[in-house]
Amino acid sequence: MKKLLFTAVVLLMGTGCAEGNNSDNNSTNNSTNNSSNNTTNNSTNNCNDNCTADQSYCEGNQVMVCETSTSGCMEWAVSRNCETDSLICDIVDGTALCAEHCTDQCTDGQTLCDENTILTCETQANGCLNYTAGTDCSDSSRTCSDTDGSAQCECSGECTSDSCNETVVEICTEDEYGCFHLETGDDCSLSGMICNLTDGVAECALNCTSECTATQQRCNSDTIQNCILQSNGCYSFVDAEDCSDTQRVCSETAQTAMCDCSGECSSDSCNGTNIENCVQDSYGCFHLESGTDCNLSGMICTVSDGEAVCELDCTSECTIGEERCNGNTAQDCVLQSSGCYSFTDMENCSDGGRLCNDTSGTAICECQSECVSSTQQCQSNVIENCTADSWGCYFWTTGTNCSLTSQICTTSGTSASCEDPSGPVTLISEDFSSWVPAGWSIYDGGTTADTWQQCDGCDVVSNFTISTDQVAYVNSDVAGMYEDCLEYLITPLVSTLGYTTVTLEFDHYFHIYEGSTAAVDISVNGGSTWTEFTTWTSDTYNVHETLNISSLTANQSQVQIRFRYEASWEWYWMIDNVTVTAQ
Repeated sequence: MKKLLFTAVVLLMGTGCAEGNNSDNNSTNNSTNNSSNNTTNNSTNNCNDNCTADQSYCEGNQVMVCETSTSGCMEWAVSRNCETDSLICDIVDGTALCAEHCTDQCTDGQTLCDENTILTCETQANGCLNYTAGTDCSDSSRTCSDTDGSAQCECSGECTSDSCNETVVEICTEDEYGCFHLETGDDCSLSGMICNLTDGVAECALNCTSECTATQQRCNSDTIQNCILQSNGCYSFVDAEDCSDTQRVCSETAQTAMCDCSGECSSDSCNGTNIENCVQDSYGCFHLESGTDCNLSGMICTVSDGEAVCELDCTSECTIGEERCNGNTAQDCVLQSSGCYSFTDMENCSDGGRLCNDTSGTAICECQSECVSSTQQCQSNVIENCTADSWGCYFWTTGTNCSLTSQICTTSGTSASCEDPSGPVTLISEDFSSWVPAGWSIYDGGTTADTWQQCDGCDVVSNFTISTDQVAYVNSDVAGMYEDCLEYLITPLVSTLGYTTVTLEFDHYFHIYEGSTAAVDISVNGGSTWTEFTTWTSDTYNVHETLNISSLTANQSQVQIRFRYEASWEWYWMIDNVTVTAQ
């Protein structure tokens, strides 16, 4: 279509040789077009090209062509004057040339669209038919259409109803050509409204929906709300009164709300030791108000016949002069500030290792003396003296250390002394007739609570034929599957200072299943560290062991021996008649 328009323009230029007007118009049009087309192409040559190579047009009867000028730019130049040869300038297939007569480019009266412009085929000044630009449909917001062979301006993008462009009203209006277009109307936001489209009609409307009607009330929790006309033109609920501020609740009936009494009291009450009085407020409601704190006068709050009063907070637990033992503390009965009698601590008998005794009706602290006045004993190789403390109770206190003079502590009756060593002497002699023997200790290890115990007639002791009466006994079988035993039976601490030969003797019965261990360990530093002396890993029945342990224990001040049993769901080990002698 653009090519037809260009050809038509060129033809008009070519046929205007006699008049000169078309030549002027074509010269302007082509120079403009050529200038526009060549500006980009030659911008890099600093030229203002007026045309493009191979372009041509008719200026009067002169053939004008586009060629390179002496400046190097594309310029229009006269190629030929057709009048010289009694010819006329004509456009043939888009090229200007000299011809005997011009060529019609269309049919008289024919119309077509060049984009949005109507072109009409008319006789030009040179006597030939060519297209002339006519009505521009876009000037009337229409579009050019030639689908039926005849070009005409038709309505386009017509509306069928009003519209809302956000808050702006757009009215569907018919123009002078019978076309319907949207025209901008009111901006509803300027009046605090919105654009509303209903049944094809757009208009400004209130930006809200009333949630209630005038005079309507309701309860929002405990707050009364009234229905009020708002600035936006709609009705909505607004807080009026919070009933909870006056200890009331909001209640509504139909469309009316009011504050009603709630949780009213009918009598006084006690809140702990505080009196709370039932009083009527200004709204006629009865509520509890805080009154006297009875605790300030050492009393309690009680309610009688609906009235709360302060009373003594006590009931006497004893009578004056009464005494008792509370645990190990002596107490007597004393009048308290509350006006009642109760027990009060007099003395803690635990001070000094004493015990409280109230069997006679009087609570007294009695001594639990360890010894008798003026007696002595040997503890390891140290003389201990029986001495009274500040409460008159007797306890053993450390005296002379015989080791400092390379002697041994010996006792004679109730006296102890440091003597030069002689032998043999028995340092330990135990038949386990009592449990746990004095000075002995037990360590319970492994994953079970089963450990060393006294076997006095237990089911396996009949196997231990060389034992006498009670024995020391540990059994991993009773511990059960997946339980581990690591059990120590430890002797008292003894001194072998001055002795070169130390012998350990005992009877035992050791029964295994697959892999248990029985062992004797020695310590010479009071149990801080231990050395394994010997072990048994197979069945050992009814054996009297005699072990010379002098290599570890001779001339030592802190000797201990332990019997170690390690097993996991095995059998047992029994021990009896343990003796340690030295010489």
